[in-house]
Amino acid sequence: MNPLKQRLTKNIIVVGLSAVCANAAFAGPSHYVGGALHGFSDGETEATAFTAGYEIKFTDIIGLSARLVSFDYEWEDKPEKEEGDGRGVEVAAHFYPGGGDFFLGAGIGLGFTEWEWEERGEYYNDYEEDDNFSVEILGRLGYRFELDGFYIMPQAQLSSWLNTGEEVGAFLIAGLELGAKF
Repeated sequence: MNPLKQRLTKNIIVVGLSAVCANAAFAGPSHYVGGALHGFSDGETEATAFTAGYEIKFTDIIGLSARLVSFDYEWEDKPEKEEGDGRGVEVAAHFYPGGGDFFLGAGIGLGFTEWEWEERGEYYNDYEEDDNFSVEILGRLGYRFELDGFYIMPQAQLSSWLNTGEEVGAFLIAGLELGAKF
């Protein structure tokens, strides 16, 4: 990765963590710290993501979350194949209807992806690699099961993204988060 993109990645992470720390100063009634594994597979595409996040619930119905994301994917539709991995940060507002444990969320994300694409024909091979910066708009829903200071939270996220390669995409990914409440 070139030095400019490395600095941008570090700055995005610092801004994301600074926002999380600033939000903690509001002394909301509940704070959650957790990690999650997310996955997706449809026969052509396989993707996994690991996240580490923080959420503050300001009231029984409103929360704000920030999380760091690391992901990889592989897509294959023979004779074409693409693989990539990336890092990013997401910030989302969560709405808990009726003050319960079910939530709906919406937010934005920023990330960098490094990828390789190849096409293997009978008489030729074509290969390309690059890295892209992307902006993501996301919708999320989940349910938090609280257990004596800990929680388990199944969730799903629908995201749409635009990258510097002028590509647009969307994905639906499911995950399970484990963490602590303090």
